[in-house]
Amino acid sequence: MTTALGKRLAAQFGPGPVYLLVDPCFDDPPGVALEKAATGAVPGGTRRAREAAWKRQVHTLHSSDLPRFTEARFPYLVCLEGDADPWLEKSIEWAAQEHLDACALGNGSCRIGGWLQPHSVDTPRVLESLSSGIDHEGRALAAQLACLLEFADADGARRMVRLFDRRVLHTLQRGTRIDWASALQGIACWSYLDHNLALHTLQGHRGAFTAKPLIDSDAHRELLARCHALHLTQSAWLHTTFPLPDDAFDKAMRQLYDAEQRGLVHPADQAAYAVETLTEPAFGHWPKQQVLLNNVVRNRLVLRDALDDQRHNWTGTNAATRTVGKYV
Repeated sequence: MTTALGKRLAAQFGPGPVYLLVDPCFDDPPGVALEKAATGAVPGGTRRAREAAWKRQVHTLHSSDLPRFTEARFPYLVCLEGDADPWLEKSIEWAAQEHLDACALGNGSCRIGGWLQPHSVDTPRVLESLSSGIDHEGRALAAQLACLLEFADADGARRMVRLFDRRVLHTLQRGTRIDWASALQGIACWSYLDHNLALHTLQGHRGAFTAKPLIDSDAHRELLARCHALHLTQSAWLHTTFPLPDDAFDKAMRQLYDAEQRGLVHPADQAAYAVETLTEPAFGHWPKQQVLLNNVVRNRLVLRDALDDQRHNWTGTNAATRTVGKYV
């Protein structure tokens, strides 16, 4: 499977380097973990430690404007040596394993945010600069992505959208009418894997990057607020159904909205409700459903535990043999 994905991914790129987007929030991928002592407080220590681990040039998306985050736990780009770089296939394997882990556990980290290539990487100037050890395009791409991460909430406060999480990227691609070609101007392709391990590619117009807000409406912000519950729903649903249907996004969002209307506040509870209604249709007709939900909210219980205890009521199975731990 990963070999076939690699061939399809490689076909997206032109000559020149490809940039791997990595989110190390929950640590770097296996085999390239940072040596803590190597980073220290030395300027550039984190970058140098990562370049030593990858044996490739690295560009962070971090800036001094983000004091809440450490560079060691902030997204970065790895400059791969074209579509034949062995790290390309390895990163696909990591992405596939992350998917399997999420399906098994109901949630999980997504360290591999995708593979990008600017429009200009095939120019002689860029290739010449790379041969001299200076990756100007990688620096520019990192700066462009860093700009796209920022947005203002309804009160004007600065926030960050986790575009480096491929689940968030796909949710925005699926649930909004963002003009991606304009938003990603200067980027020839941004390829990533969705929840069904299907390859998607976003393409930007040719031209210099212009800083425009990617998130600029209340609808965008509302969708971002539902991302956690949506991704928990998708992972739990994938535990029993693969691939998810083409209308999975719409179905999941309807159930999450219904969960909120029924008084469920926490994303994990909303996701548990959504998956139960999607995988056990009889649950929606159980006469005591609202009583159960009210009890969960009133007593601050965990809905997935309550569902495990009561599932025999709408599935017709014996309570002694009920499925426990359906949602993790």
